Amino acid sequence: MLLSTKYSLLLLLIFIVGIATVDAEGGAPYTHYGYAARIASSCSGAVSATATICDPTSPYAYYCYCVDPNALAMVAGCYHILDETSPDFVSKLSENCKTFGISITLDQFEAAYKNYTTLAKDPVDIKGFNATVPINIPVKLNTTVVKLYVKAYDQFLGNYENSLYYGSGVLGYWALVFLIVTVVNWTKIISPGLVKTFTGPVSNTWRKYVTLPAAASKNKTSERPFLKVFDFLVPSRLETLILVGFVAVTIACCSANIRYVQNDPIFETRRLAIIRYVADRTGIVVSVNMPLLILFAG
Repeated sequence: MLLSTKYSLLLLLIFIVGIATVDAEGGAPYTHYGYAARIASSCSGAVSATATICDPTSPYAYYCYCVDPNALAMVAGCYHILDETSPDFVSKLSENCKTFGISITLDQFEAAYKNYTTLAKDPVDIKGFNATVPINIPVKLNTTVVKLYVKAYDQFLGNYENSLYYGSGVLGYWALVFLIVTVVNWTKIISPGLVKTFTGPVSNTWRKYVTLPAAASKNKTSERPFLKVFDFLVPSRLETLILVGFVAVTIACCSANIRYVQNDPIFETRRLAIIRYVADRTGIVVSVNMPLLILFAG
């Protein structure tokens, strides 16, 4: 669909003025949220929900385990509850502490777990316990709470990873279309005899009803007005089928594996959770497919 000439020139002028008045900034690097990263976030969230170890106003409140041995003991306990104690998981945990110039070794991690098994107390056994008031001993974690946080972060952060793959899948759809068209067209040039062997009633019917006619009129590839502002070219039936397939693939990729985790501890309501998941998914899928906007412009 194309804008008429006067509107096109107006938009071009606005675009040029916009470029001239905006200072470009380098984008932040893409952050991958693999399983180890999601486990780190899950355990950090579960610990924060169970007890307050560090001052909530401190710059390292969310990464309290980097600087406080009691918080690290609880995080180590969380990892052992999930049976995720391999060096790769500990390495990812340590990576989160680089901002503070701190690293966590496997030996330190296991020592912290030993502290958890010997020093951690159940909340009901701590006199006057209040989860919002800082405490100086490790607190035992509830397995159900830990697993709930894992499910929630798998959905929340895992959606970023899934969105990248689904966006690539949409690009793959067009790559497949281009591949098929390339093979067909080059076959006509390289091996015309082979093409003739496929000529018959079936291929003639295909050309008559699919590849040659316009989608719904006789104005194939003719410019047509729309709402007095836009112009568009009427596609053939084959092009229409390809576009319908593209829309179907896009809808599928923007909606697959989006679900609400019951009692989600990250989002207050189901509505907020779904809105965030859909916004992240569609935003990343569209960003991945920006090359198509340039390739098919006009």
